[in-house]
Amino acid sequence: MRSLPKPESILRDTDWASLEHLWGPAGDVPASLAALRGTDPVVHARVMDKDFDCLRHSNGVSPATVPAALFIAAILPDPSTEVEGTYYSWDDPVGGERRSLLRVELLEWLASLVYDTDDELHAKLLKRGEVSPEIEAVRTLRPLFFQAVAPFLDDATPAVRHAALMTAIFLSEHSDLTGHRPALAIRARDLLATCEHPRYYRLSAISALRAWGEPYEDLMRPTDVLPPRPTEQDGSPWDEAISIDDQQPGL
Repeated sequence: MRSLPKPESILRDTDWASLEHLWGPAGDVPASLAALRGTDPVVHARVMDKDFDCLRHSNGVSPATVPAALFIAAILPDPSTEVEGTYYSWDDPVGGERRSLLRVELLEWLASLVYDTDDELHAKLLKRGEVSPEIEAVRTLRPLFFQAVAPFLDDATPAVRHAALMTAIFLSEHSDLTGHRPALAIRARDLLATCEHPRYYRLSAISALRAWGEPYEDLMRPTDVLPPRPTEQDGSPWDEAISIDDQQPGL
C-alpha cells in the first residue's frame, strides 16, 4: 500500500468471515468499526472500551486487528472523531473515567498497538519463534500509520496533538521514519513543558528524548519516574509487561 484505503473500502473489501479476532470469528468486527462513524458518544465508548477488547485483549494482535487498525487510521480526519464522550481511564486512577474526544481514543489505540509490536518485543518473539504474520503486518504498516497521524501533530487541541505525538514517537522506530525524530523531539520537549496528564504522555516523551540523545532533564518533574522495561522471562512478552501497565494506553 502507498496510501490508506478508504474506510468504506476496508469494510467492503476485507473478507472478515475468513478472519479471526482473539475470541473467534471476526464477522462482528465490521459493525463495530462502522459505528465509530456515527455521532453517538455512548456508542463510541462501547466500541472502544468493550467491543474492541476482542482485537487487543491482553495486548494480543489477531488477524482481524490489522484491517481494523487500517480503518481506525483512515477515519482519524472524520468529523465523528471530534465527538466528546466518557471513556475508561488509563491514567491515575486507572479504572476511572475521563472525558475525551474519540480522535484521542483512536490515536491512543494505535499507539498501544504499535508499542506492543515494537523492536524490543519483536526480538523476544523472534527468539521464541512466535512472530505472527499479523505482527509483521503491523510493523510493515508503520509508515502508512505515520501518514495518518502526522496531520494531527500540530492540532489546535492539546489532547489531540499530544496523543498524536505519542503515537508518532512509537511509529518513528521504523527505519523509514527515523528522519522525523528531530522534529518530534522539539514537540516532545514542548509537551514536557506544557502537559501534566496523562502521565504516560510525559513518560513516552521522556523515553524518546533519552533514547535519541536529546536533552530532557531540565523538564523533568518529581512524578516523572521512568521504570525499566521488564526483563525477559518465560512465556509471552505481554505477560511480563507489568511494571509499565499503568503508564501506556491499552496495556
